[in-house]
Amino acid sequence: MKSISLISAALFTVLLISANYAQTITSKTAGGHWNESATWNEGIIPGASHDVVINGPVVCPSVTVKSLTINAAGSIEDECCAGRDVYVTDNLTNYGTIKNTYGGLGVHVGGNVINNGIMTQVRLRFNGASAQYISGSNIFKCAIIEKEPSGSII
Repeated sequence: MKSISLISAALFTVLLISANYAQTITSKTAGGHWNESATWNEGIIPGASHDVVINGPVVCPSVTVKSLTINAAGSIEDECCAGRDVYVTDNLTNYGTIKNTYGGLGVHVGGNVINNGIMTQVRLRFNGASAQYISGSNIFKCAIIEKEPSGSII
């Protein structure tokens, strides 16, 4: 009886750990609003522990994700009538478009930024604790680029 309880407890622990492990959530090419499960291939609305891949036009509220990759046909923009902020705790890779549409979109990045797409949001804030890197071959047209806390943008 004890061994069955121990096995059950171990299995439960493994399931709990794997449920909290970062998972990649991918948008459909049709896109949609971030907070609608129909926007996402997995049917899961991404949160702070997720790596997110954008494949179509996605309208963003204020959100936090682990990493963000925007593919060539993908885009993110702020939702109507108010500025929004996207917090990326790790790296941001953009091959698509990050843009303002309504009130102003701020993007806060804890890791590095690679931009081979178009970035025209209001703010790009580097908020990692150490030196951060910015690279790319395309348009950066942010009204504000800042580093907070203090440190280097390389």
